[in-house]
Amino acid sequence: MHIFISYAKKDTFELADRLYRQLNSLDGVTAWMDRDLRPSLDWSLQIQNQIDNCDEMIVLLSPDVNRKKTDDVDISFVMKEIHYARRTGKPITPIMAEDTSPPLVLEGIEYIDFARDPNMGMERLLAEIREKISIPIGENKSNDTIRQNESVNDIGKSKPKQSFFISFPYSILLSITVVIIVILILVSQNGQPNNNNSLSTLDDLTATSNNVADVATKPNQETEVIITASATKTSTVTLAPTDTKDAEAIAQSIVLTLNQESTLTQIAQETATAILWTQTPTPDVTRTVSVVLTRWAGETATQESSNATSTATLWTLTPSLTPSSTPTVTPSLTKTKTPLEIAIERAIAGVQSNEEWDEWYPNGFTYEFDGVEMVLVPSGQFIMGSTDDEIEYAVAICDESRIDEGNCARESFENELSLQVNNQEILKPFWIDKYEVSNSLYGEVGCADWSEAPNEPRNCVNWFDANAFCEGRGGRLPTEAEWEYAARGPDRLIFPWGNTYEGNEANHCDTGCSQQPWASDLRYMNEEHDDEYTIVSPVTAYSDNQSWVGAQNLAGNVWEWVSSVYWDYPYDASYEELSDENDRHIVRGGSFGDSMNSLRSTDRNDWLPNNRSQYVGFRCVRDFDG
Repeated sequence: MHIFISYAKKDTFELADRLYRQLNSLDGVTAWMDRDLRPSLDWSLQIQNQIDNCDEMIVLLSPDVNRKKTDDVDISFVMKEIHYARRTGKPITPIMAEDTSPPLVLEGIEYIDFARDPNMGMERLLAEIREKISIPIGENKSNDTIRQNESVNDIGKSKPKQSFFISFPYSILLSITVVIIVILILVSQNGQPNNNNSLSTLDDLTATSNNVADVATKPNQETEVIITASATKTSTVTLAPTDTKDAEAIAQSIVLTLNQESTLTQIAQETATAILWTQTPTPDVTRTVSVVLTRWAGETATQESSNATSTATLWTLTPSLTPSSTPTVTPSLTKTKTPLEIAIERAIAGVQSNEEWDEWYPNGFTYEFDGVEMVLVPSGQFIMGSTDDEIEYAVAICDESRIDEGNCARESFENELSLQVNNQEILKPFWIDKYEVSNSLYGEVGCADWSEAPNEPRNCVNWFDANAFCEGRGGRLPTEAEWEYAARGPDRLIFPWGNTYEGNEANHCDTGCSQQPWASDLRYMNEEHDDEYTIVSPVTAYSDNQSWVGAQNLAGNVWEWVSSVYWDYPYDASYEELSDENDRHIVRGGSFGDSMNSLRSTDRNDWLPNNRSQYVGFRCVRDFDG
């Protein structure tokens, strides 16, 4: 049985992961969730293929399932998966993971409630799955740390498996009770069983209990009692003849029979046997049996069994259960994962869309290294550069930003054309500075006329100095592919904040440029926009327009050095070879002295590595070493 697990990462990732492991621990069951996605393949086709091949879909309902994702996307990914499963006729089992309104498309389908009692909900779900695949209760693939009755709230805490017979206490007690009734009938006839004739009370006994199928007593032969507990389970108890046909001998035979089955011994001990035996209406027999039970409980393993020739075949099952001693429960403490450990696990697993990361970390996951804030960039893949349509958009906004329109040639942007062969895989997560390196962080000011405040970007730094500074922090300059991925993500956004520009999302050459004498000859001033800065802005400005991973000012303010040497696309790892001062290096992101066209995340510019400019700064990345 193959099960597809649909859930919203923001609300129910840990429960989905828990359920995934529980289901995969059962024989005959395979479960799939998006943690199994392969980064090198189209994720939407992988999901569609898994739904097509599943026998059932389990949907974890939570508030985020009903949330509208973006202005362009009306329903969540979970709702898309539900609709597709319904169209293809797949059975759906809804689970109320967190209190929310069930989607209308699932109206009329009973859900399993995990919100009120997660433990009971998990037990019910697993019981239903086992019933569908006919797995006996308690039988898992292996005796590992995955437990059938483990608490959903105490994720990671190990508990002992539930015993098979604990699931049938009432059936066992019923069988023992029937055996006692047979004994009482045998001894009730003046204290002596009739050795010469069959029991005359068979019809009466059958009327008393439908579980007794046949009772026969013959002289010098074994007495056989066949007990039918259900339509599929039978129990046969054979009692050997003895010279003393009193109640104690009969009880002793039953006791010794039970002693051969250690599992039934455990059940007898755990279910207050003495109380059960005293329900007989014959006081003398009750006392006799009680004495025998007390004596038997204190006997050691060296007890002679010569008088115990009775044999018993109890509860024939497939597969058979091997008696074992009562397990010792050893408490196991599992260290609670820190937010950092959880974020790293998610980053290693990777994402297929910007939204996946945003669901977990709407403002990115920030961590300090030696007092410097860096944001985590998860692994993934994207197509680097611009498509033909995006090149046309670049030409259009270039014309819009120039005083003399019509001078923006398409050829000026074809160095960023992806040609559909520039697919890049980010195989490992990495950290990138949340902000551009500031004057205070660098330790000194560059070109003070352009940037002198402590929280303004360090400019007038060449490629070699920038790279050395990053290495001194235990990092390096980002590659061109890493920089663009941190700005755009798998969704390939045009700008770090989205696909449209309103005029004040980043610091660039707009109305403020007209106030500067150095800008009098610029032909690309756009006086329709006003970003409130005439030159550089603080590195913490425009916090609402951060990238999908939480990096700020990736567009505008100052260009940023990357490690890559300038070459035509497609991008190749060989572009990262350290070179001499004659190889031009890439700068990305645009600056306060450039048009809004340069704010696009695909725009490429190149500088000689020993150049120092008021328009150029940098930020660092740090390799992931988890």
